[in-house]
Amino acid sequence: MNERRVFPADRRQVGEVRRFIAACAEAAEMSDVLPDLLIAASEAAANAILHSGTREFRVIWRSTEDLVEITVEDDGMFVDRVPLPEIDGIAHRGISLMAAAMDELSLVEGRIGRPGTRVKMVRVLPTAELIPPGLGRPSSRLAG
Repeated sequence: MNERRVFPADRRQVGEVRRFIAACAEAAEMSDVLPDLLIAASEAAANAILHSGTREFRVIWRSTEDLVEITVEDDGMFVDRVPLPEIDGIAHRGISLMAAAMDELSLVEGRIGRPGTRVKMVRVLPTAELIPPGLGRPSSRLAG
């Protein structure tokens, strides 16, 4: 499944991004990983809105039966603002949250002469083929 949507770079659009991701996850029958997808997509969208200087940004959903990839792209400039929150007492946890929620995270920084920042996040979904024989799905092991 492939979906793409363009959003204005406005703080109020983070909720719209979350609704877009939720609709994609529901259509792809991936509601079990929805909370992590929402965290990652919300943080990437907020970074595009607050830190890039772009007028709009794009959210691209791509899913197969074993993974989901969410890309957030803008036409702005990457601003190096990743101080340690433990030191500065200010938020700045977005990249850490995205990395924790997803299995892969890549960041291509927009710079002078090459504007446009792209954040690509991948979540690999557990499938029966990936689970060693005899172990069953994790949820069935815990059900006891």
